[in-house]
Amino acid sequence: MKVKKEILERFTSDQFSMKDYHTVKNYFTDKEYTTELDEHLQEDWNQKSTNQKANLNHLLLNIHHKIMPAVPKQTNTKTGWVYWFNRIAAVLFIPALITIALFSYNALTTEETTDSWVEVHSPAGARTQFQLPDGSKGWLNSNSSIKYEASFKQKRDVETKGEVWLDVEHNPEKPFVVKTNHFNVKVLGTKFNVVSYSEEQDAHVILQEGRVQVLGRNNRVLKELRPNDQFHLNKSTRKYAVNSIDARTYTSWKDGLLIFKNVPLGQVFQRVGRKYNAEIVVHNEALKETIFRATFEDETLEEVFRLLSGVINIKYQIHERTLGVDGMYNKIKVEVWEK
Repeated sequence: MKVKKEILERFTSDQFSMKDYHTVKNYFTDKEYTTELDEHLQEDWNQKSTNQKANLNHLLLNIHHKIMPAVPKQTNTKTGWVYWFNRIAAVLFIPALITIALFSYNALTTEETTDSWVEVHSPAGARTQFQLPDGSKGWLNSNSSIKYEASFKQKRDVETKGEVWLDVEHNPEKPFVVKTNHFNVKVLGTKFNVVSYSEEQDAHVILQEGRVQVLGRNNRVLKELRPNDQFHLNKSTRKYAVNSIDARTYTSWKDGLLIFKNVPLGQVFQRVGRKYNAEIVVHNEALKETIFRATFEDETLEEVFRLLSGVINIKYQIHERTLGVDGMYNKIKVEVWEK
């Protein structure tokens, strides 16, 4: 039997039937298809990587230090080009088709297909675009992920970590639910942003269009949001509030922009740190309360801090990345002082 390219194409475009699903699963689990499958995936990778417009230079260090330590010492079931496709695609900023196909492959190779999960991950220092099987689409910010069951169209639930922006397809018969470790968000059709990084004290929901409900424990409705509302939760105290904001200033990261309109410098450092995968240490706590207004787009981290120091009374030092004991490079560290 031969690998049928049209079935793979339907699968990676989320237009597959259950029969296609089991056929693709068989391709990846039966060694008989290994050579031909490698050829098809190599061809698909070459076509899509050739068409990439994004500048990936800033990810080269991540690629080197995340792939090289993982070279297997001996052959296993993920040998050959399929293994490298898995490792490389998890690091590069790539189209949603490749990303979803990759993680669908991971789900299909598990033994318990009834609980198969698809996960899209955006590596540190990158943004990743994705599309869900129901037509909903979105973006993942640096070091973020979205996860859903392979039977997604039957129940539109997703689990997220980090920061995700979503444009949800309207379907009143099947509400869309975003689950985080601290609250859930129930929607019918809307555009909104969810921020829930495990290492950060606060979590947020920012509504751009439509209507959403923020649910607490036992699915109790905490708040119903309107456009330009920001739900803010302190994860330690469990206290929450709703503020009126300009939603675009908080969702512009998906377009490669950082827009700050009269926000505390501490928040500026937090969002800059996400974008550039940097640890920013402020040695004067009062600096964090300084109100700031600016827009950044294509600037490097050095340029951002040079501009900041030109309008705010600060000095800074950017340290080179260091190699950790695990063989991985640590985040860039930036120290900030008041002049």
